[in-house]
Amino acid sequence: SDMMSDVSYARAEAIKESRQAIIERVAGATNSWKDGWRICVDLDRDGACDANEIRKLADPLPGPVVGRLRACSHTATFQDRIVFRPDGRLVLAAAPAANEGITFSDDMGDGDGTNDVIRTVSFGLAGRPLLIRQQDSGTGGVPVNGGVLCP
Repeated sequence: SDMMSDVSYARAEAIKESRQAIIERVAGATNSWKDGWRICVDLDRDGACDANEIRKLADPLPGPVVGRLRACSHTATFQDRIVFRPDGRLVLAAAPAANEGITFSDDMGDGDGTNDVIRTVSFGLAGRPLLIRQQDSGTGGVPVNGGVLCP
């Protein structure tokens, strides 16, 4: 829910400020979205999150570095950052595929794959975020997204 809220916030900031808004993951132990992210509005239009442009910092997700709670991108499109144009649409080389986005999963720490919780923040063609509840297939909270496992 934190990522969904922050994606909506970044999109709204892009529209409000008539500038690109960037959500990018911060470096950390897991090298994934689990390490937290920052939201910036690109005031100087250089494509980077400069210190004076940061609007919000998200803390790392709770839990051990490996196991239980995981976060990953389906494709390279959202591997490190999400960029919204001033009109709220995503900056992409190509249109996003169905259900393309960032997936968060929790294996509940009980070894039972039938009760795992998996959610994806996906994007429509207009850049609007959508939260999708995914069903687990006994993978222990590790959704397989285009052949990529969440760390």
